[in-house]
This record gives sequence, C-alpha cells and structure tokens, in this order.
Amino acid sequence: MFHHMRRSDVRLASASIVCGLLLTAVSVDTAAAREVPAPPGAKSAASAKTAAERALGTASARPANDSRAFTRASAASCSARGPNTPYGPSVFCPNFVAPIYRGNGSYAKIDTLRTTNSWFVCQARGGPNPPFGAGRNHWWLLTQGDDYGRWGWFPGNAIKIGGQEQPIPGVRRCY
Repeated sequence: MFHHMRRSDVRLASASIVCGLLLTAVSVDTAAAREVPAPPGAKSAASAKTAAERALGTASARPANDSRAFTRASAASCSARGPNTPYGPSVFCPNFVAPIYRGNGSYAKIDTLRTTNSWFVCQARGGPNPPFGAGRNHWWLLTQGDDYGRWGWFPGNAIKIGGQEQPIPGVRRCY
C-alpha cells in the first residue's frame, strides 16, 4: 500500500493510524469505566457518583490520590500495582478476610476474599458498610472474589489502612 506514496505521505498515514489506535484505546477505557456497577446501598452508578461528590465536596476539587483527603496520620496507601482487569488496572491493599457483596442496591453476599493482601480496581461511595470491628465507612472497593471468581464490592472498613468514613488511599475512584 505504501510503496507508491512519498515519504511524507507515509509518515502522515502512519501517524493517522497510530492516532486512531490511541483514540480507540481511550474510548475502550472510558466505556469500561461506565460499566462499573453501583456499590451496595446505591441504586445506580449516578447516585454513587453524586454521593461521592457530596462526601468530598466535588470530584473535581480534589484529585483521587490527594493525601489531604485522609485523616489518618499514617503514610500507608495501596500502591503496589496489581493485575489489569476488564475494569482497568488494580492496586494491592492489606485487608481482612471478609465477604464481597453484589451491589446495585443489594447487600447480598456473593463471594469472599480469603487473601489478606488483595487487589482492588476502584472505589465508590455507597450505603453503609456492614459492621466490621470498630471501623465505619460508606466506601466500597470493586474486586473479584477468591471462592467463585465473582466480581463485587468489598467494604472499605475491612481494609487495614485508611480512616473512618474516608476513601482508601491509593485506590482510584470508579466514577
């Protein structure tokens, strides 16, 4: 195809192909982010986004990894890179063994995290977490269970780092 073209035309055609591929990759990432289900207690992703914006002021006012968003004095955060997933990249966080919940308004238990250093894709604000020790939170983390491989929501109060009613440091927002 390129053997009858001038060099400048070949470079332009190559650049167009690369740009097209990059735009396709960006649109796929954006589409995947829109497919994230709502956490337990939130009927829809839109209601989860609104709740998160209310809790933090506005989503655009503070970046997802801004350390000022956390009240805990510890510098601990989820930062070790985890596997890529259908919902995007993940990070490892220290956690307790606890159930994973369905979401989209439901608190149904669908799987369990058995590992104590698990990976999480993102987090969203939803309904209150079930009681777990003294921790209280409305933040939920999207992950895949260890028993059945089901995708669902892990309660933020079962993560070993972070503050009360605060997002988990180092985990990106779903919405």
